[in-house]
Amino acid sequence: MQNIAGYLDFILQRETTYPTLLELSMAFESMLRRINENHPEMQHVLEGLDIEKFHRALHHRAHYLLNGFFWPELAMYFAKPSSIVGSFFIRHHTFRVRIDNVASHISALVGLHALASEGLYLDQRADDVAAMIRHGRRLYKEKSHDEAITYFQNAIRIDPGNARAWCSMASAFRMKRAFEQAASYYAQAMALDPQHWDAMVGLSITLRKQGRHEESRHWAQRAIASKPFSVKVRSKVERPLVVHVIKALSTLEFRERKAGYAIRGGHNTADALVMDPAITRVNVYVDAFEADAAWLQTIPRPDVIFNTMADADAIDSVAWGKAEQFAAHFGVPVVNPPKAVQQTTRNGVFEAIDGIAHVVMPRTLRVVVNRPADLDHEVGTAGLRFPIIVRPTGSQTGQGLLYYDTSQDLARRKSHREAGEYYVAEFYRFQSQDGYWRKMRLFFIGGTIHPEHYVAAKDWNIHAANARALMQRKEFIDAEIDFIVRFEEYLGKKVIDAIHEIGRRMNMDYFGMDCALLPDGRLLIFEVNAAMQFKSASQNEREFLMRNRDTIAGLFTRMVFCKAAATAPTRAIMASSTSEESVE
Repeated sequence: MQNIAGYLDFILQRETTYPTLLELSMAFESMLRRINENHPEMQHVLEGLDIEKFHRALHHRAHYLLNGFFWPELAMYFAKPSSIVGSFFIRHHTFRVRIDNVASHISALVGLHALASEGLYLDQRADDVAAMIRHGRRLYKEKSHDEAITYFQNAIRIDPGNARAWCSMASAFRMKRAFEQAASYYAQAMALDPQHWDAMVGLSITLRKQGRHEESRHWAQRAIASKPFSVKVRSKVERPLVVHVIKALSTLEFRERKAGYAIRGGHNTADALVMDPAITRVNVYVDAFEADAAWLQTIPRPDVIFNTMADADAIDSVAWGKAEQFAAHFGVPVVNPPKAVQQTTRNGVFEAIDGIAHVVMPRTLRVVVNRPADLDHEVGTAGLRFPIIVRPTGSQTGQGLLYYDTSQDLARRKSHREAGEYYVAEFYRFQSQDGYWRKMRLFFIGGTIHPEHYVAAKDWNIHAANARALMQRKEFIDAEIDFIVRFEEYLGKKVIDAIHEIGRRMNMDYFGMDCALLPDGRLLIFEVNAAMQFKSASQNEREFLMRNRDTIAGLFTRMVFCKAAATAPTRAIMASSTSEESVE
C-alpha cells in the first residue's frame, strides 16, 4: 500500500510507457479487492490512500501503454515490419524490443484483461461510470444478475455516491431473492438521494416479497408523494397536445416491467397508444391530489385527461373520488370519465345493457360470502338458471373461474366457499359446429368499433394460454385475419347497431368487449370494460396484428385530438393530419 501510495503522481506523469507501473497497479488492485470483499478487518491499511486517484492512475497508465505498441501503421516504417509488428518497444531506448520489456507489457495487460472480462475495469470519468451502470442494466434485463452485480459493485467502487448504482445493485439482489441485502442497498440509495423514486418503489416490492405489507405500502405511497407526475413522452412540436394519463395506486401494488415500474392490475395499457409525435404525455398518480398541492403549479396544463383507471372492483372509492377531483380541477375533456368507469362492474354492465335487441348478456349477480352456505343460498334465492360460472370479483384472464352444471354440483364442490365477494353468471353454450369455442374482442374507440382478435380454443374458458396452440395453425390465423378485415359483414348490421347502443349506454370513449356469436346470430357478451388488453401476437401472425394495432392507435389518437377540439377547435386540424395515415 505504501509503495503504490508513493507512486501515484509518478504513474500519472511519467512520460515513458514504463509497463511495470501497470503491473504494480494491477497487483494493488487485486489486493484492494481481497480487502474489500473478504477482509474488512484490514480496512485500516488503506487509510490515507486516495482510492479515486489510484483508479485514475491505473486507467491512465493502461492507455499510455498503447504508445509502446508496434501497430502496423508504425511498424511499416522499419526495415523488417513483419519481425516487430504486434510487439512492444521502449521508445527512449531507440525502439528497442526485448523479451523482458514484452513480458512486462503482456503481464500488465493480461491482468487488465482479467479485470475487464469480469466487468471490473472502469474508466474514471463520470460518463464511463454511467456506461458501466447502463451495461449492468442490460445484463440485469437479460437476467444475468450475478454479472450485473459485478458491474454495479465496481461502479460504486469508483463513485460510491452514485445512488443509481446502489439502486440498480439492490434490484439485482432482489431478483436473486436476497431480500435483506436488497433492502439495505435500496436504503443506501435513498440515503444518497432521499427522493430516489426507483429506490422507494423497489424497496416497496422487496418488503412485500418478505411479507411486510404495511411497510411495503408505506414506501409505495411515499414514492407517489415524492413524485406525483412525470413527463414520459415529450413532444418536440411547437404547440404539442398535452395529455395527462391518470393512474391510482389505491389498494394495489407496484410491479416491475421491462420499461420500469407499473401498478399491478386495475388499469388498462392504452397509455401505450399515446405515442403521437404531436403529443406530450404526462403520467399522474391521483392518490397525491389535493386542491392546494404545490405540484399542481408545476405540472404542464393538460388539453385532455386520459383516465387509465379501468377496474371498478380493484380500485377503491377514495381513488375514484381523487380522480374525479383531479379532472374537475383542470376542467378539460376526459377520455373515460371516472364516474362512468365506476359503473363497469360485471353486474353493473348487465344492468346497463340488459334489454338491448340482438344482444345477450348473461344475468350476473354479485354475491358476498361470509359462510360456506351463502353462495348456494344466494344463487337459489335469485333463481339463476344452471349451468352457472363463478369467479372472485377483480379476477381477470379466467383466474378462479369455475363452471357448475347443476345446483347439486354447486353444493357438492367446495370451491368458492372462502369469505369474499364473487360474481355468479348464467352460462350460455357458444360452441361452434366444428367443436371449437371461439371468442372475439372488439374495441369501441370514440364511437368507432374495431376488432382486435378472433381466437379459438378447445375449451369454453378461452384465454391466451389455451388458445395459443390452435392460433399457430394457418387455418385459424387466416380465419382471424378474415374476421378482422370483414367483421361488419360477419356480425351483420343489427348486431353492429346493438354494439353502438352498448357504447351509448356505457358512456365511455374507450373500452373493450369480449363476446361470441350464438347460433341464432345474437351477440353473447362475456364482459365489457375499459381494462381490456391487447392479445400478444404469435410470430406467424405478428405482421398483420401489428398493422391492426397501428390502426387502433390511429383511431385512439384521432379520438384524443377530437376530444381536445371540443374546447380548442384548432386541435381538430391536427387530428385530421396526425392520425389519418395510421387509421388507413
